[in-house]
Formats: sequence, structure tokens, C-alpha cells
Amino acid sequence: MASPDLDLLAFEYRAKEIERSLAALNRTVSQTSTHTHEPVSEDWKETLRAKLLLIKEEAVKDQGTIAYQKKIIDDLMSSLKEAKNSLQQIKKETLVESASTSDDEFRGLIRKYLQNLKAELLQIKQK
Repeated sequence: MASPDLDLLAFEYRAKEIERSLAALNRTVSQTSTHTHEPVSEDWKETLRAKLLLIKEEAVKDQGTIAYQKKIIDDLMSSLKEAKNSLQQIKKETLVESASTSDDEFRGLIRKYLQNLKAELLQIKQK
């Protein structure tokens, strides 16, 4: 699976392509009616309308996908912040507890701390 950043970049690139296509279609319509001094046929106008509607629908879909991916990224960032805060709290508790322990007890506390850290990381990974 591609990373969310790459997906967002691809969507942004696609949105710019759509904008350029819309501008080109508008120029084509303007040039056709301006340079030939003839009205644009209804079939041509209908074809252009259909293309513009299709492009607009694609742009709306892309915007929805981008918003969804940004929400997922925000949720992941929030989870990471919570994990970081929890780890910092555990570290503080461990340092306070270890100040009055022997070397063996300190090693045990560090081992327990690392096991808790591993469990939390596995839990985050499973989400």
C-alpha cells in the first residue's frame, strides 16, 4: 500500500490536471465561438457540458478521499501522541521507583518497562 503522503500528492496532482483540463475546455469553447464568429453547435455544447460534469464529479470524489485520508492521518497522529505521553509517564515513574532500588531491582523495573512498551506498541500496531 502506498503511503498517505504519496496518495495526497497524487490527488493534488490530479486536481491540478483537472483544473488545467477545465481551463483548456473553456478556452476551446471561447476560441470556437470567437474566431469563427459562428455559434457553437448544441451537440458540441452538450459534449463539453458532459465532459465538464464528469471532471467535476471526479474532483468531488478526490476531495472526499483526501478528506478521509487526512482524518485517518490525524487519528494516527493523535494515537502516537497518546502513546508518547504514556511512555513518558512510565519513564518518570520508573525513574522515581529506581532511585531507591538495588541494581537487580532496577534491571527488573527496566525489563518490565520495556515489556509494557512492547505491549503498547503491538496494541497500536493492531489498531
